[in-house]
Amino acid sequence: MERPERAVSLLCAHIHGPWADPREIGFSFLVGYNAFMDAAGKPEHGPEEWCVVAGFISTVERWADFELCWNMLLQKHEIPYLQMSALHARKKPYTDSKWEDADYMASFLAEAGEMVRGHVLTWGADVVKNEDFAKACISRPGLPKFINAYGLCGTAVALRLQMGWILYHFRQMERASVEHFFEEGDSGVDGIGRAFRRAGMSQPIVRPGKPRKDAPGIRYYVQFQAADWLAFETRKMAKKYWPNKPQIRKSLQALLRNVKGEAKVWKYDDLIKFCDLKIAKGEME
Repeated sequence: MERPERAVSLLCAHIHGPWADPREIGFSFLVGYNAFMDAAGKPEHGPEEWCVVAGFISTVERWADFELCWNMLLQKHEIPYLQMSALHARKKPYTDSKWEDADYMASFLAEAGEMVRGHVLTWGADVVKNEDFAKACISRPGLPKFINAYGLCGTAVALRLQMGWILYHFRQMERASVEHFFEEGDSGVDGIGRAFRRAGMSQPIVRPGKPRKDAPGIRYYVQFQAADWLAFETRKMAKKYWPNKPQIRKSLQALLRNVKGEAKVWKYDDLIKFCDLKIAKGEME
């Protein structure tokens, strides 16, 4: 039970007796949730590339604890942040010889994966192939004016995370506050605010996910580093297996073990249906 619920339950028990149910008496809970999302793949990388936006949702309290634990993990392994693409390419800050040791790498990722799983509530990922999005833009010329691939995947995964957890687990609660965070600098992130407005959602928050050399005093959010890991693995899976051989890579299975979630691959037909729906509603030309 999270702290806001526990406080209300104790107050209710003090007033109405130990067996009282706060919801039956009329209490409601306000629990804050944050969803952190990151992207992988870029439009300029060609038609065979995939645009991926993936992330996790959890309570504000759990994310705060994650931040403390994650920073201790980074300090233990003497790295300033986790970025999966740089780690696998052995680029800075992973040029030390210890990262060439497969056992050391496996031990680090196992420890990091356990930490992620212990703090998040659910995961989500939305994926579209650049080639399919480009074809849809030709068939429906209003699509690129309405939304870009990042905006489509980012809005969809935000809704997926919010609905998948809030409605499933806290359907008895009357109120829940959700804020959506996207990492600063992602290709296409500039259009996410417009996409959220059109979807009737509160404005997303764009923040850095690792230290900035040009502004060392600005706070960064290590929660994005967990989302980066998920986006990296999802992109690898998309390029290797989708759409003909849908299966989950073992490395992704290790990260998501026993954590519920869902991935959506936006194929060409899905994009056309999306456009036609928006055209019918008068939202798209």
